[in-house]
Amino acid sequence: MRGRGRWSVARAIVVVVLVSPLAIHPAQGSTGPDEERALIVSLPGIGARSLVLEPAVLLAPEASFTLTDVHGSMVATIPEPVSTWRGHVRGDEASIVRLTLAPGMMRGYVTIGAQTFVLGSKGWMAAKRAPVDGAVVDRVVPPGAEGDGPLPSQQVGAGVLNCALMPCAQLTAQVVLDADVFFYERAPSTCFARQLAALNEVQGIFEQRAVDVRFQVTQQNCRTGADLGGEGTDVAVYHDAFKRWWDGQGSDRSLVHLFVGYDFAGRTLGRTYTPAVCGRIQPDPLVKGPPEQRCPFGYSLSQAVPDGDGAFTASVFHTTKLLANIWGYAFDGRVREAEGCGPERTGTILCTPIQWNGPNIFSAANEQRIRAHAEEKLGYLARVP
Repeated sequence: MRGRGRWSVARAIVVVVLVSPLAIHPAQGSTGPDEERALIVSLPGIGARSLVLEPAVLLAPEASFTLTDVHGSMVATIPEPVSTWRGHVRGDEASIVRLTLAPGMMRGYVTIGAQTFVLGSKGWMAAKRAPVDGAVVDRVVPPGAEGDGPLPSQQVGAGVLNCALMPCAQLTAQVVLDADVFFYERAPSTCFARQLAALNEVQGIFEQRAVDVRFQVTQQNCRTGADLGGEGTDVAVYHDAFKRWWDGQGSDRSLVHLFVGYDFAGRTLGRTYTPAVCGRIQPDPLVKGPPEQRCPFGYSLSQAVPDGDGAFTASVFHTTKLLANIWGYAFDGRVREAEGCGPERTGTILCTPIQWNGPNIFSAANEQRIRAHAEEKLGYLARVP
């Protein structure tokens, strides 16, 4: 351990053995803690599969962990140990595997083609679909932004590399993860772990194909009191209160996301500015000013997603799909550039309503738009020593 509340990759691997009945073994030929690991799982309907895994490093080296009380006072804390994993099914490089393990919690998913299997308290199961038909994400266009109009023709296919075909610079968005009191009270001991699991799961979508954007967590916060408003507060009011609170904190970041633990009592399951993401480090050293002037709209939130019967769950599939839609808009993705949108809900991410039955991918046009926005806002980060 390098400091209070921080876990190295090597220690995270030890944690896997201590907290989970899943045994993740070194893959053939691996020699160290950062090498591949193997896990045999039985997936419903298709049988045993070998998962090839490696640690998914999501925390910044100096990430901080805080609790905020009902008065808005923030204090440092030590989080529960968490290990996050990424990989694929052996023999299928196009498959996606994301796993998160912590004391009292195992979750993740395996996507093979059009099939997604999720890991929860009852083991592996096929992903359930269509929890809230007609669900949408509330998109707020900042002053001076273009909004969800058609793509300018020169931005389509112009100067955007396909990272699936050739190497691209790895782009990293610095994020802060926050959770309201209702999210915290569902399971206080796993508040930080559930945040990190959601990030790990949506990372599996953003690092694929032509997007190839990574997230790095600089701070995690859990709220032990209802300082943003009581249950039943309107989503826009909640979002504005959340934004005002973080505007006053002075932390550099590309995006701050709030996990909300109750239902907004409608079809709106999340809210974000579009675009929202901005660079953490100014490319021009002469540009000064408080963080809220440099990154005034980098805020998004998502509610807990109920199953079809209305009962709340920590559904991996639904949370991942919702967060991918929210952050797709935050990276300037457009509804009009999504593909296959329709009443069967089989379209790509960023269709509206949310396409619960569709693939966990962006359309080619939205992949290029998201990548272009990331290049503009985050590209220089790769060149900063």
